[in-house]
Amino acid sequence: MNKKLPWDIIIARFKGISLSEDEQTQLQEWLNQDVANQQFFNELQNLWNQIQTKAAGYNPDVDFYWKKFQTYIHQDSIQTKPEKVKKIVPRWASGRVLRRFAAAIGLLLVVSGTGYLFFESSHHAKHEAIAQTYSTITGKSKFILPDGSEVWLNANSELEYTNLHADVREVTLKGEAFFHVQHDRKPFIVKTNDIAVKVHGTQFNVSAYDDDDKSVVSLYEGSVSMHVLGDDKPDHYLKPGEEGSLDKKSKTISVEEGDVEFAMMWTKDRVKLENKNLHEVCRYLSKWYNVKIEIDPALSDDQSYTFTLYDQSLEDIVRIMASISSIHYHFDENNTLIITP
Repeated sequence: MNKKLPWDIIIARFKGISLSEDEQTQLQEWLNQDVANQQFFNELQNLWNQIQTKAAGYNPDVDFYWKKFQTYIHQDSIQTKPEKVKKIVPRWASGRVLRRFAAAIGLLLVVSGTGYLFFESSHHAKHEAIAQTYSTITGKSKFILPDGSEVWLNANSELEYTNLHADVREVTLKGEAFFHVQHDRKPFIVKTNDIAVKVHGTQFNVSAYDDDDKSVVSLYEGSVSMHVLGDDKPDHYLKPGEEGSLDKKSKTISVEEGDVEFAMMWTKDRVKLENKNLHEVCRYLSKWYNVKIEIDPALSDDQSYTFTLYDQSLEDIVRIMASISSIHYHFDENNTLIITP
């Protein structure tokens, strides 16, 4: 296959932008150069159609992601090894076509779980290593790392790693993720902007969004230790059922019994709420949809609600709640849900 791919023209074609006569000629000449070019183009077109179908109803900032796409494919770092990319392509994206697409452009949008997931592979020439990155746009996504560990990545989150077969398995997290780490003699370390969590084989949740006042580690099974990055104080060890919370202002960690089931509830397929009052319901909705909710203090908790959360939109839920009780709602400019009498 000819390596001089007319990416700008191909992108425009997929986006439905009209091509000039010169652009049409360039594309046709490239297609005619090699049968492999035509085959590759057809595979890209099929993948694009799959993405469009699976992402129906999702409305991302298209211009932003296409700009990111275009910037990426023009970088020299595009010369990555396909076999390394194949190992970490998400669940539904394991077909031959998608693997070749991932190897060719390193950045793609896939649908996994109930969310939309970006996967990016970038080459660091200095260390001859490939950094692999998963980024969720919305919803939640599940994938399996090369060492067999399972990860649920929550909305607006990013997970990056370089080599999970090294003596120390290390990943960097921005946002929230639930880990089911495979047992191995090699330590597994999760780093955020503030803390490092060390495990050997366990299940735990890490919530570390940049705009939150705290970073919280919730241990479901096994054992973990955590410490503040850049701090030489002894590690804090957690037992199952405990949560370690870092106060970002004071840079101190506290460990206590926590509601671990609640912390990891966002990874479930569905959650049933029975006879919950407004504040309890909003606590779950905030976690499930990863949004901030503000309730007017004038509202009482005398109304109870019973329903099951699965794949409904947040607005569908609050619309039903408003129809059966005396509440009103709206979303502000920061997408915070405001509930009033």
